[in-house]
Amino acid sequence: MKRSFICLISIALVSFFIACSGDQKRTMQDVQDEYITQPISTVDTSDYQAVLTLGNQYMDLLKAGKIDEAIGMLYFLQGDSVIKLPKQLVERQRNILRQFPVIDYSCETIQFYSETDNQIKYKVQFFEKEPDDPRPNTTAMYLKPVRRFGVWTLTVADTQTDGNGLSHIQN
Repeated sequence: MKRSFICLISIALVSFFIACSGDQKRTMQDVQDEYITQPISTVDTSDYQAVLTLGNQYMDLLKAGKIDEAIGMLYFLQGDSVIKLPKQLVERQRNILRQFPVIDYSCETIQFYSETDNQIKYKVQFFEKEPDDPRPNTTAMYLKPVRRFGVWTLTVADTQTDGNGLSHIQN
């Protein structure tokens, strides 16, 4: 936040000094194009809808009790490749999903950072409870959609992802 504020002030000052010098007539857009780094990739509403649809398909399979089909939708990012989950991770996912069955779900947030670093957060109800039952019956579930070569896939949320989008599964 502080960095953004300093950047904004710097741009305003540069714009002011450029505008005050009678020699050059530059528009604000010219200054922004020169000094503000534009994003390399963009996300639009079709990407949002594709990711939401993919995530909801996964959650619907879990809600229907089709755990193996749901796990079949999951991949992970290794280096520059999106690959299927190895057998040990499939078994781990299966065990977790059996312990916390999806009774109901809602998508809370979808966040896009880069082609290999995004997040869908679901609120998952894993058992019915009476109104006076104090036990929590919901948990959060995270998926990491990845876009490689224009195609969105779901990857598991791992516990170690470096800043370059290289995942080394540690969950």
